[in-house]
This record gives sequence, structure tokens and C-alpha cells, in this order.
Amino acid sequence: MKYGAELGYALKNVNVIINPGEKIGIVGRTGAGKSSLAKVLFRLVHENTSGSILIDGQDISEFGVGDYRARLGMIPQESSIFDGSIRYNLDPLNEFDIEEMWSSLIKCNMAKFVSRDRGSDVDQDDELDNSSNEAHRRKQWQEAGWLKRVFLFILMKVPKPVDTEKLTKLSGLDRLVQGCFGGASSGQQQLFGLCRITMRKRKIVVLDEATANVDLETDKSVQELIRKEFSDCTVLTIAHRLDTIMNSDRIVVMDKGTIAEIGTPQELLAKDGMFALLVKTSEF
Repeated sequence: MKYGAELGYALKNVNVIINPGEKIGIVGRTGAGKSSLAKVLFRLVHENTSGSILIDGQDISEFGVGDYRARLGMIPQESSIFDGSIRYNLDPLNEFDIEEMWSSLIKCNMAKFVSRDRGSDVDQDDELDNSSNEAHRRKQWQEAGWLKRVFLFILMKVPKPVDTEKLTKLSGLDRLVQGCFGGASSGQQQLFGLCRITMRKRKIVVLDEATANVDLETDKSVQELIRKEFSDCTVLTIAHRLDTIMNSDRIVVMDKGTIAEIGTPQELLAKDGMFALLVKTSEF
């Protein structure tokens, strides 16, 4: 893959098989080709390319770009916040109901930020927890057959009717925000971007140095959340920090557009090659 006919290869002779649900860390020095891998996966480069990318045995070039990209998830280095309501930022295409949006905010520890200045924190936390349980019961009821519904009825786990007006007021989804997201920190904006991905439940998720601009504590929280919510998804993490990718199933080390090394973190450290050198020199 080239970015121009007169330029050198950004990627060349890249051949790798990634198993379903595998967590892959991608590392390398600046210009090694890490972000280029993400660009070809999302089909952002259309000229001066050759080769194929297969997902479940299907060549991605056979699908329309709109249909294909909608099935992938990405959390970039800087989360995009649009002028408008929080509801619009979470769900611009009106694909989800209010319970799903609110449930995602709770999972990503953003519910209190969204509902701030709308009552006491204690009362809000109780309401959020109760609504979360109701959302879970509702999902169980919708997915259950008639026999399971009988058991749920006996166990008093029948969901209550949704009080949409109450939830709207509680979660503050209609509060207007701008590009700066109302004073939110970089970490909070990344967590907000993570909310979008958790709602959409993509099977392939790319993190393009998503935690490069956040503190270590937020980085740890994001990684824990990703491991929990995307445990059955394929996750490609372009790394900025060592801690971010050391729990990966395998690590791909890029160098000058090629795969220099690939293996588990333990294997690469024992090999004492390029990855071990990156660790020693902290060039992440």
C-alpha cells in the first residue's frame, strides 16, 4: 500500500491471520505502519494498493463501503464531540432507545457526568442502579421463550413499563454540548466515545492510540472496560503505552511497513529482539 504513486510503500508483504475474539497489540516506532494497518482495514485508501483482507473468508472489497464500515468499531486518539445534545452525540441515527443509551453511560462510568446538577448524587445513583436492573430484566424478557417467561414471572422478574420522561430528565440526555463537551477532560471524552462502541456491539474494534492523551488511571479503567465489554470481540490495539498492550494475546511489531515480529508478549521478550528493545528504551 502506498499513499501516492511516487511514494514508497507504507505497507508491504504484510501477511497475518487473526483469530476470532483475539486481542492483538500493534507496536512500532513512528512511521512503522501501525496506523496504516487501520486505514486499510477501514478501506480509507483506495489507490496504489494490492492484496486482500478477508473477514470470515469474505474479501472486504466485495462489500459496499457504507455497509462494511458500519460493522466495525474504532476509538481514535481523540474522541469527536459534535455540537448538539448528548442524545444526538450518542445516537445520531436514532438507532437506540433511552435505556440502551443510559445503560452504556453507566458501563463507561459517564452516567454521573451526564446527569450532574440534576439532584443529589446519592438519589441519582440509586435511580441509575434501579433503571439498570430494569433494563436487564427487559432484555431477558424480550429474548425469552414462553417457558422462560413463566419462570421469570414466578421469580417476579417481569420488567416494569418504561418511564421515558423520568429517564430523560434523570440522564440529562437533552443537555446541549459543544466540541469541548462542556468542560469534560480528555479521559471523559474518550469514555464518551467508548459509550458509542458499547451500544453498537461491534465484533471487530480498533483502538488507535485511544488512551495516548489520558492519565494512567483512566488508561487502566478503559482497558479493564474493554476487556470486560469486548471479551468476545476481536480487538486491535495500536499502542502508545507499554501497559496498554501487555495483556494482549499476541503483539505485532511493525517496522518500515512490514511485520518484524509477532508473538505473545512473553515470547517476544524472551526473543530479545525489536520488541524487547522497544521495552528497554521505552520508545512507545
